[in-house]
Amino acid sequence: MSLLKPVATLGNAPKRSRLPAIVLSFAAGCLTGLGAGWFIWTGGRQAVAEEDRARQTPAVTTDSPEKGSQATSSLAGAGEAPVSPAAPVPAQAETTKQGGNVGPETLPKTEIMQHGEKALHLEIRGSMYDTLARNLERRTADVLSAQLGRILIWWLDMRRDLLAGDELWVLYSAGDGGADQIRVLAVEYKSGKLGRTMRAYFFKPAGQRYGRFYDEHGVEVEARLRNSPLKEYEQVTARLSLTGRRHKGIDFKTETGTPVYSPYSARVLRKNFHTRLNGNCLSLQYLESGRVALLLHLDRIAPSVRPGTVVEAGALIAYSGNTGRSYAPHLHYELHAPNGRLLDPFTAEPTYRRRLGGDDLARFKQLVARYRKKLSAAPAAGRQAVIQGERTQTRKGM
Repeated sequence: MSLLKPVATLGNAPKRSRLPAIVLSFAAGCLTGLGAGWFIWTGGRQAVAEEDRARQTPAVTTDSPEKGSQATSSLAGAGEAPVSPAAPVPAQAETTKQGGNVGPETLPKTEIMQHGEKALHLEIRGSMYDTLARNLERRTADVLSAQLGRILIWWLDMRRDLLAGDELWVLYSAGDGGADQIRVLAVEYKSGKLGRTMRAYFFKPAGQRYGRFYDEHGVEVEARLRNSPLKEYEQVTARLSLTGRRHKGIDFKTETGTPVYSPYSARVLRKNFHTRLNGNCLSLQYLESGRVALLLHLDRIAPSVRPGTVVEAGALIAYSGNTGRSYAPHLHYELHAPNGRLLDPFTAEPTYRRRLGGDDLARFKQLVARYRKKLSAAPAAGRQAVIQGERTQTRKGM
């Protein structure tokens, strides 16, 4: 009996399928495309977010106007503008760009210099930022619009009171560090709504730690609280605003470690609450008025200050800081009526303004004369004067 050879019953060996390779190639292509799209999208959003954040300035309100305002018609007008604020309850200071992309129409060729001072004369068209961005680089416009907003809010509602055709003169220093070292030295604003020109000049009195902006009469532009939690501070950088970008109190720009005092005799209600946002903080109830004050972003609190204790008016209770959700050292001061209603400390509490005198006033008048000479040399919109010492040059736009 012979053995039979095995017979193949499955046919030829099957060919290897190309489907997995095709699927893998397709998946790799999709992942690559998604990754590129994500990189472009997030990069663009981050840039926009950074621009918007840089242009935002704190919300503001201003004091009530005084009577008897005199109109002026030019930079060197015959009438003198009083210092009192003119806008009763302005909304948030407007320094953000509106209406889409705004590119520089006449960018000066030497916008950032290593040294010197620069004078601008611009006609308002749109917001303060829009007006500046048409003639300056964006970062420079960001910084200037923020600084100008903090000065002009004591007279104007920056969202509603800026009218097309208003005129702005500004003198600012440009340090070696570019836009981040820009400081406004003088500003004059001719308002069509108020019918007068507001003027502010930076000056540091002898023996004072910080300089301030004063009007042409030597009176401070900013109001001060008569019962303040700080004896000295650099500037009010934000005021109460219940519209737009809401802000529930006022912000004092001051260095970390600045002593904080109780404005009135008060009972301590709470200490260090909602610290993720508030940082180290205190809640005080003033004994006489029943008003409740919040002090936020403190560096540290005096050990004797605890809930239930009573502190006397003027007692040292804490030191200012930069804790919680805070992007720069400052003190946030918030005031509530006994029923919980928010109050603007600059309208609900007594205020005053310091006035220069003696040698300080004489030096201030000399400084103002020099500032106004430089401002009068400022070219029309689209150009700027670059001033170094007594030499003045005019730079034409591109």
